[in-house]
Amino acid sequence: MLVTVAAGGALGTGLRHSLTLLAGSTGAAVLLINLAGAGVLGVFAGWALRPRATRGHSLAHAFFATGLLGGFTTYSALALEVVTRGGWSGAVYGLGTVCLGLCAAVAGMSAGRRLAGRGERR
Repeated sequence: MLVTVAAGGALGTGLRHSLTLLAGSTGAAVLLINLAGAGVLGVFAGWALRPRATRGHSLAHAFFATGLLGGFTTYSALALEVVTRGGWSGAVYGLGTVCLGLCAAVAGMSAGRRLAGRGERR
C-alpha cells in the first residue's frame, strides 16, 4: 500500500510542479490547483461513502485520493502565498482559498455520491 501511495504522490507532485512552471508560479496557479484537487478529492470521498462503492478498490483509493491528489494539492505553497502577500491581502487569500476549497470539496462529494448511486442501480 505504501508503494501505491508513494507512486501516486510522485505523479501528483510532478503534475503540480509542471502546472506551476507553466503558469509562472503565481498565486492564481496555487489557488486553482488546490481548488481542483479539493473538488476531485470530494468526488472520491462522496463515491467512497456509498457502501458498495469502494469494495475491492482500496489500492485505487490509495493511489488516486491519498497519493496523486495529496501530492497534487499543496498546503505549503498556500502557506507561502499567505506569508509572502502579508497583511490583509495574505489573510484574504488564505481564508478565501480555504472557503472555496471547502465549497469545491462539498460539490465534489455531491457529484461522487451521484456517480456511485448510478453504479448501484445497474
